[in-house]
Amino acid sequence: MKEEIEAIKKEEKNKKLGNSEETINRVFIFERLIRRISLSKYNYHLILNGDTIMSLYAHNYCVLKDNLEIVLRDAIFTEENIVDILNNVLGMELEDGVNFNIMTISFLRNKIYKICVVGSNENVGNIMINIVVTKQGINKYTAKQHKYMSIFNNEKMAFHTYDFETLEALKFESIVKVGAENLSFDDLVLCYIFNKNLGGFIKVRKFQEALLQVSKYNGTLDKLINWRLFLQKFYLIKEMKEDWKVYQNLNKYAKSITYSDLENYVFNTGTIIELPFISEI
Repeated sequence: MKEEIEAIKKEEKNKKLGNSEETINRVFIFERLIRRISLSKYNYHLILNGDTIMSLYAHNYCVLKDNLEIVLRDAIFTEENIVDILNNVLGMELEDGVNFNIMTISFLRNKIYKICVVGSNENVGNIMINIVVTKQGINKYTAKQHKYMSIFNNEKMAFHTYDFETLEALKFESIVKVGAENLSFDDLVLCYIFNKNLGGFIKVRKFQEALLQVSKYNGTLDKLINWRLFLQKFYLIKEMKEDWKVYQNLNKYAKSITYSDLENYVFNTGTIIELPFISEI
């Protein structure tokens, strides 16, 4: 797939977006991992979630990092089983010249494991991915099979993840939970870009319902109800605009996003929550 990788690196749209060679290489390895999951007999049991899936779907890699979140469904949740499943997936031989190897596995907290994996290919070198595996709560969120098309060769993949409304709700709830004082621009920018690029597929009512479900499950319903407090602080913290300028200098993807863009996203999402959502809680 050397030709496909080089072609993507030379594409004009990637130059405009500022996608570096390192970023393209990382996207390639992520896609090859996801391709193996889509072909695996464990496809149904592995629910893909988090920033990486949101970035890949939005075709914008502004906050693409080295993590891939996987929720394990309908399986005995032990370290041994996790390693067996991942060895089965990662050991799959495809004609893409990529080899995956598990380097370390560590227990974090509350039934969360982190598995450090290295994907190797002669054209992209060695790329490290941290696979974070968690156990799905009973009837937590509904995951369905979704399709994704590779940016390299239009290869189609089918894997299980949450719908767009739930993905945005999970990320947006994490923003509201920490409050405006501890706001992560990475999280807010990802939400903004995800909504901007996929907003046409996101239904307001489904987003409301997903946000309510996420907040109830995580015990943050009080913060959602007091949404106006977050909104006021977001507008009133003057230092935040200065912090945004610093962030833009550090993240080249953010240069085309104005602070007003973020304000509008926060305000519009707040309006979605309030009318008629809050009155129904």
